[in-house]
Amino acid sequence: MYDTAWHDPAGPRRPTVSAWALATLVTLIGSIAPAQTVGPTLAQYEHTAWSLRDGAPAGIGDIAQTADGFLWLATSTGLFRFDGVRFERFDGIGDQSLQSPNVSTLFLAPGDSLWIGYRFGGASVLANGRLVHYGVADGFPRSTVKQFARDSTGGMWAATQTALLQRVGAQWRRVEIEPGMIDERCVSLLFDRRGALWVNVLVRGVFMRAPGASTFVRWAAPLGDVHRPALQETRDGSVWAASLRVGLVRLSDSAGNPLAESAQISSGDSSAALLIDPAGNAWLPGRGELVWIPASAWPGQGAARGAPRHALSVATGLSGRTGWTAYRDREGTIWVGTTDGLDRFRIPKLSRLTLPSALIFPAVVPADSGRVLVGSGNQPPLAVGGPAPAGPWDQVRATCAYRDRDGTLWFCGQERALWHIRDGRLAQDTLPETATRQLIQAIARDQADRLWVSVQRVGLYRRVRGAWELLPPLEGVRGPAITMVADTIGRLWLGYPGDRLVHVVGDSTRVFTSAQGLRVGNVTGLYVRGDRVWVGGEGGVQWLDARDRRGTIRPLATTDGAIRSVSGIVETADGALWINGGDGVTHVPAAELRRALADTTYVARTELLDYRDGLEGLPPQVYPLPTAVQGTDGRLWFATNAAVMWLDPARIRRNALAPPVQVRSLTANGQVYPATGPVALPKRTTALQIDYTALSLAIPSRVRFRYQLVGSDTTWQDVGTRRQAFYTNLGPGAYRFRVIAANEDGVWNESGASLDFEVPPTFVQTKAFIALCAAAAAGMLWLLVQWRHRRLAHAMRARYDVRLAERTRIAQELHDTLLQGFTGVTLEMNSARRMLDARPNEARQLLAHAATIAQSTLREARHAVWDMRAPELETCDLPAALATAAREAVGAEPIECRVAVHGAPRRLAHPVEAAALRVGREAVVNAVRHAAARTVEVSLTFEPRALALRVCDDGRGITPAALQTAREGGHWGVVGMRERATRIGGTLEILPSPSGGTMIVLVLPVQDVD
Repeated sequence: MYDTAWHDPAGPRRPTVSAWALATLVTLIGSIAPAQTVGPTLAQYEHTAWSLRDGAPAGIGDIAQTADGFLWLATSTGLFRFDGVRFERFDGIGDQSLQSPNVSTLFLAPGDSLWIGYRFGGASVLANGRLVHYGVADGFPRSTVKQFARDSTGGMWAATQTALLQRVGAQWRRVEIEPGMIDERCVSLLFDRRGALWVNVLVRGVFMRAPGASTFVRWAAPLGDVHRPALQETRDGSVWAASLRVGLVRLSDSAGNPLAESAQISSGDSSAALLIDPAGNAWLPGRGELVWIPASAWPGQGAARGAPRHALSVATGLSGRTGWTAYRDREGTIWVGTTDGLDRFRIPKLSRLTLPSALIFPAVVPADSGRVLVGSGNQPPLAVGGPAPAGPWDQVRATCAYRDRDGTLWFCGQERALWHIRDGRLAQDTLPETATRQLIQAIARDQADRLWVSVQRVGLYRRVRGAWELLPPLEGVRGPAITMVADTIGRLWLGYPGDRLVHVVGDSTRVFTSAQGLRVGNVTGLYVRGDRVWVGGEGGVQWLDARDRRGTIRPLATTDGAIRSVSGIVETADGALWINGGDGVTHVPAAELRRALADTTYVARTELLDYRDGLEGLPPQVYPLPTAVQGTDGRLWFATNAAVMWLDPARIRRNALAPPVQVRSLTANGQVYPATGPVALPKRTTALQIDYTALSLAIPSRVRFRYQLVGSDTTWQDVGTRRQAFYTNLGPGAYRFRVIAANEDGVWNESGASLDFEVPPTFVQTKAFIALCAAAAAGMLWLLVQWRHRRLAHAMRARYDVRLAERTRIAQELHDTLLQGFTGVTLEMNSARRMLDARPNEARQLLAHAATIAQSTLREARHAVWDMRAPELETCDLPAALATAAREAVGAEPIECRVAVHGAPRRLAHPVEAAALRVGREAVVNAVRHAAARTVEVSLTFEPRALALRVCDDGRGITPAALQTAREGGHWGVVGMRERATRIGGTLEILPSPSGGTMIVLVLPVQDVD
């Protein structure tokens, strides 16, 4: 199992190179490795090329960078600027245009003034948003401008194809280089740090004018056909020139003195321009290739003439056939302009190990003094940073490497052999017979100095006192271990497929599974620091504390989500975590890791290093493991299927320059507004788009942005790498768009950039209209309140009138009943008193009659009071009160009384409810007293605009004469009911009942209670 490599059925193969060649190769690797810690080679630069198909202009002849971060490109077809993502043509500002699209050279002067030279003569300067032009009238000849320069006093100079020019005031005057010189085809010029002026004249040679001198001295013979500026000063103050004929030539020493013999480095027929970077490396673009000469190969650095050269051509990735210019921007990135595009060279964070040939699945193991040994299945291990150990080195093919606690290095590999290096000597060990037929997957040594070997397709072996034993499978664990690691005291940790982790202490073992929280899939990465054990696999990274008896395995949450396909983990001494996974190398800073360990819910911020940082290939998932190790000098080494990279965590290359931020434009309603000042948008604008950028040219794809629209957003919006903002449903008002950005290393430009714009309101959006609407609303509310008050007053008045009429009626009835009744009683009693002595019998009759009158009067008074108050409605609703009144009216009589309610009951005005209650009770009383009924049915129907009451009985009915009398008011009860209905606008009908009795129908207009 896990066997994914090729095999040679013929057995071990003979080395394809001689021992002498191998020794030479090892010595070469050992000798060049220390140089890699100082500076990279050309092959180790991260190289990106933009060609015509990527939108890059052709024929870039010169490059400059302004303070806003834009890279300006001079071409024969126009002036372009580049923000790292987009190329755009620059034709001018407003109504100011360039003199010509054929631009030959660029120069950035202090104050961010960009000088522009033209191929057919003339110059322009772009500063403070304005263009100033110089032409024939200003003393500028009609010839190609090759280069600008600035002296120590701030004066401007120009090298043209016909003369050397100096600006005096607003005019340009010709400066004579040599008396009588007719052909002054100046191709380049330089002011060195001492103030000396160097001029390269095409067919005359190199001239120099010392500080304070008025004449030039012929310094060197002609250098050949130089088409681009090719004079440079190095860090030590010496002056160099690039020449197609002789290569790189040193013109003076560090003090500016002439040399007895000009040192030179042949660069081939290629050098048309020259750039010397701060590290002392020379960049020479020219015919067919870009030549790079390291500082160590320069004369005076111990290198001889004809030192090894490094070159890049179209065949190896250069954007064009010929390079015309080289430029270093303020972030340290090198730019090369070619005939067909633009190339960028940047020193990545990860340095790729330069190897003499490709390695198949390299295995890296740290050695002493910062050295590492790089093993491979297709060639002997390489010693990087020092000499190789003595022994039969050419026989070793390593696909598994391990360093134990005492510094012994172990190798197993393609030849099915076990090797170790101790005290600087290489020796071979024996393996079990069954192990020699399979690949060795992992090696480790425990606290009892027993060697453990995991053999593919076989299982786990352990060597005890020189004898190998095959261990029985552990419970719940099958097959050999994928990876093994021993901590500082020799405890072993073994990773298996299917979320299985085994801890071995002495002869005891403990198996961790998903029951303890393990969720990484196949365990392919292990690392132990102290009591903390890191576990990695296909599904992420987790950790556990070896002191935890419960064995709880906890996840590591990061901002990048799950870290997939992990096969290498290192926790450094400062507490940072480095993980080699399928997406790249993930760095968890120490502070973030501490928080994540203390709080398992915390999401740690991480840094991802990928192809943009020098990473090549993918880390192996089966062997050799681990794919991340730390050298004895602290450097970290990462292996993939294609290369080996290293990084010093204490000296990570960082971009400390915050990127300039710029708002480019605002687009609304299909119109683009330049972001040159406050923008006034049309009325009714609700949606818009804002384009912005940040000028970090090192890794533009990693520039992150945050923006906020003041007046709309309450917080900053983190939008990642997006360079556009979209807003919809905007209302009228004044807004300010603010944007800030961070470079690839998280350095933020907190000042950022901003753009003010305003959306004017329409009339209906103005404050006056809003005030008018508010006033209208207030008026409508006032009218509504007045209408409501009037309605309530009318209702109260109506109720008052009803109550007043009721009280007046009752007062009249009381007057007519009580007064008249008691007057009659008084008269009868007075008569009886007079008759009492003479006629006692008649007196008794009068007293009896007076008592009858008094009882009748009291009964009528009670009826009047009951009609006025209706107390039943104070404690219950109308249906309940009517049912109670009907039951009381029936009393003990053998009559069945049924009450039915139809519609949705609701509270109505008191007069309506009181009238329905009194009429219903009176109708039931009449049916009980006069109809001799057996059944009385009361039906109460609530309609939207009326209340209907029907009282039906099955009694003797009513004769037509009696009905006519009732209709004409001859019956007191009927008259009372009809009058009560009439007073509140209702009707009362007395009809024959379908059952043969009488039916009384009352219909009243309703008025709901408010």
